[in-house]
Amino acid sequence: MNNLKSGIYKHNIRFLERNLFGSAKLWHSISLATRIISFLFSIASILFSFLSKSSPFVTIALSITADIFLWRSDNYKSAAEALHRKLDFMDSFGWQISKLEVADILANLPDSVAKKAENNHDQEPFFASTLEPGPKKALDNLKESTWWSKHLSNTMLSLYSLVTFAFISLSIIILIVSIVTINNFDILSTVGRIVTSAISLVFSLGLIKTTYGYYKFNNKSTQVESQIKSLEMHNLEIIDVIKLWHDYQLARASSPMIPTVIWLMKRKKLNSLWNEYQS
Repeated sequence: MNNLKSGIYKHNIRFLERNLFGSAKLWHSISLATRIISFLFSIASILFSFLSKSSPFVTIALSITADIFLWRSDNYKSAAEALHRKLDFMDSFGWQISKLEVADILANLPDSVAKKAENNHDQEPFFASTLEPGPKKALDNLKESTWWSKHLSNTMLSLYSLVTFAFISLSIIILIVSIVTINNFDILSTVGRIVTSAISLVFSLGLIKTTYGYYKFNNKSTQVESQIKSLEMHNLEIIDVIKLWHDYQLARASSPMIPTVIWLMKRKKLNSLWNEYQS
C-alpha cells in the first residue's frame, strides 16, 4: 500500500494489524493449551486417587481461566478484523483511516509494538493489483482475497476434519476393544472414564465447531468468487462491489483464524500461482 509507505501515517498500519492478529492467535493458543492441561489433570485424577478430591476445583479453575484467555483473544481478533476491513477499503477505494483511529489502536498496544511499527515501513504490497483505487481495483483485491481464503480455509478444513475424526474414532475403538478384552470391572470403568473425558475434550476444544466454521468460510469464499466473475461481465457499480466486500468481510470476521504457520507454509506457493495465473 502506497499510503502505508508514505508520510501519511507515522506508524506502519499493516504492522499493527498483524500484531493484533498475532496477539489474538497467541491468546487463543494459550486458551486451548489450558483446556488440554485441564483434560490431562482430569486423566491424572482418574489414575491417581489422591488427586480426585482436588480435581473438581482445579478443573473449574482451569476452565474459567481458559474462557478468560479466549475472551482476550476475541477482543484482539475483533480489533484486528476492524482494522483489516479499513485497510481493505483504503487500498481498494482510497478511503483513508483517520489518525485518531490509529491513535486509539496504539493506545491499547504496548509501547514496544508502537516503536516497532514506527520504525517498520518497508514491506511488500498486501495486494497484487497495481491499479488506481476504484471499483476495478476493489474487485481485483476482493478476488485475490477470496482466492487466498478459499485455499487456506480448505487446508484448515482438511486438517481439523482429519484430527477430529481420528480423535473420536480412536477413542471409540479403544472403548470397544476394552469392553471386548478386559474382564476386570474396575479397569474397564477407568478406561471408560478416560475415553469419556477424551471425547468431551473434542467439544471443549471446539474441534467440531471450528471445523464447521472453516467449512462455512470456504463455502462463502467460493460463493463470492463466483459472484465476482458474474459482476466482471457487467458495468461495475461501486455499490455492488461494496456489497460483495461486505458479505465477504462478515464471513471472514465470524470464521476461525488461519494459523500463521499455515499461512507461512502456503504463502510461497499461492503467491506464485496467483502471480502466474490470476493477476
